[in-house]
Order: sequence, then C-alpha cells, then structure tokens
Amino acid sequence: EEKISQAARDQSASLREKVGSLPDRLRLLDLPGEDRGKRLIDTCSDLTRQDGSNAPAILGAVECPFPADVRWGTAIVQALNGGAETEIRNARELIGDLQEIERLFPVRGSGILDEGDQKNFSDILISEDFAERLPDLRKVVRTTLDRVVARYRECRDTYSVALRGILNRLESMPAWTLVTPEDREEIAGKLAVGSSPARPIAGKETSDLRLLLTRENGLSGLQMQLEAEVRRRVPPPAVPVPADEAPASETTIELAELNSPAEIRSAADLEGWLSNI
Repeated sequence: EEKISQAARDQSASLREKVGSLPDRLRLLDLPGEDRGKRLIDTCSDLTRQDGSNAPAILGAVECPFPADVRWGTAIVQALNGGAETEIRNARELIGDLQEIERLFPVRGSGILDEGDQKNFSDILISEDFAERLPDLRKVVRTTLDRVVARYRECRDTYSVALRGILNRLESMPAWTLVTPEDREEIAGKLAVGSSPARPIAGKETSDLRLLLTRENGLSGLQMQLEAEVRRRVPPPAVPVPADEAPASETTIELAELNSPAEIRSAADLEGWLSNI
C-alpha cells in the first residue's frame, strides 16, 4: 500500500497538470466529455489526499474507471495539442458555410453537403472517443471540399457563358458602334471572367464559391447597368452652325501667282499686274 500511495503521489500531480484544462477546452469546443474530464481531475486530487493513503482504496475498487479515464484524457489532450482543435473548428466552419450557401442559393448551392457525410460528422463530434475517429473526420472534410471545388468549376463555366452572352447583347445594340473604342474596351472589361479564378483558393473554397454564386445571381442587374452605360457614353450629335455664323473659308494661293510673270517697266505694266491679283 505504501508503494501504491507513493506512485499515486508521484503520478497524479503531473497527470493533473496535463489534463487540468481539458474540461474547459472540451466545453469551448462544444465537445462531449466535460464531466468525465472533471471526474478525472477530481480523482487525481483524491489520490494525493492524506499523503496518498486513499490511493489503495480508490484504485483497488471492483469497478474503478480511473485507468480508462487516464487513457482517454491523455489521448484527447494529445490529439487537441496535435492540431485536432483546429481541425474540428475548420470542419464546423465548413459545414456551417455550406448550410448558409444552401439557404442563400437554394438551387445552385444545394447538394454539396452530402447527408451521409453530415451524419458521420455529427456522430464523430458527439462521441467522447472523437480522438480515435479523427481519420474519419478528415475523410469527411476532404470529400466535402472535393464537391465544393467541383461545384465551383461547374458554376464558373456557366458564369463564363453568361458573361459572353451579355457581351454579345451589348455589341448588338445600335449605340455600341457609336461608342469610342476605348469606352467599348472598358465596358467589355467588366465582363471578363478572369476576375474569378479557375479554381478556388485552398482554404477559401466556400468563400470563393459564395462570391461566384453572388456574382452569377447579379448578372441581370449587371446587364442593365452596362446597357445604360453604353447609351450614356454615346457622343452627343453635332450642333449645326447657322450660315451667317459660319467661319470664312480659306483659299490657298501659290507664291508663283503673286510673282510678276515679267519685269514691270511702266505704269501700265504695274496696273495690269495689280488687276490680275
């Protein structure tokens, strides 16, 4: 019993330090096991009371959950410290983003979140042994992101076709030919599909998809705006000038016409040359 008490004193302090924040971390992550974590910490405290004399009675009970709790608690802490906390937050954010996209865009945003994967995700996060199921969680996230990328590419293709259709309608407007080439180039640049990358940026898949769907949803308004822009940029017609205000016409006279064809030798020659001018 003395050896048991000594071992309990030696091990319980370091164990409690390791799992001391576990209940709070589980609560903040909205994960199960908060009560079990508190029980583990309380047992560690009981083992060190009265110089560890309680340890033989606690550990020697017919049904003692402490060893299982220790294995569970240390596994959870190790997983959370190893990046599981970030993975769980990102997975929850992914599911939430896709649910929001489906609400905002019932047609184009539906079907990305597979019901089976969503159920697996929920089952994993309501289990106290979620640390053992992290590989399943990563698989759910990976397959869901693959569907997000596939939907993004599909929407971008249709978005590109729609932009070309709008440009064709602008070019068929009678006012289009009256606009300067510079203005036509500027207006056409607003229909460039290059503003949406061919593939969503890693880590921003859902936000890029939401932006693309928002742009696609506003194509009708964009077309009306650009049609008005074309009409606005048509130069005003020239104002006719009244005849009495018309500027005097200019006549070009060659220098040779002003030169005398021959020497002027008399007043009559001078008078004749001046009359010709």
